[in-house]
Amino acid sequence: MIGTAIQSDRFRRPGATQPGGAAAPDRHELMKFSQLVRHMPGRANVKLLHRWTLFGLLDPDGRRILLGAQKSGGVWFASLADLDRFNDQLVPVRPEPVNPRRRDTRRRITPSRQRRALTSLRIAGLLD
Repeated sequence: MIGTAIQSDRFRRPGATQPGGAAAPDRHELMKFSQLVRHMPGRANVKLLHRWTLFGLLDPDGRRILLGAQKSGGVWFASLADLDRFNDQLVPVRPEPVNPRRRDTRRRITPSRQRRALTSLRIAGLLD
């Protein structure tokens, strides 16, 4: 999960029920990392949140982005809103081109370009 951004819309929303019928927590409610990973998609763990807090991740522009968390009494706390902010900073602002041109593709030689090139070579005396 390192190096990938969390899809914030996959976090549980307020009013949604958790397994067992309990209401989902408020987005700004501080939770221990062990509680927070239960609301994250995939195989997230406490160690991952510690890495994001202490070392962060590099965004597409090369800046280091840290998870905003607070430490109190030797225990780390963060909220779902903190995870949303972290994810929003990692997602690129400018959209990627829909059909980017690959570097290894060559310009297509049209018949008219080919004729002009051959004429130029003949004039220069390089072709018969």
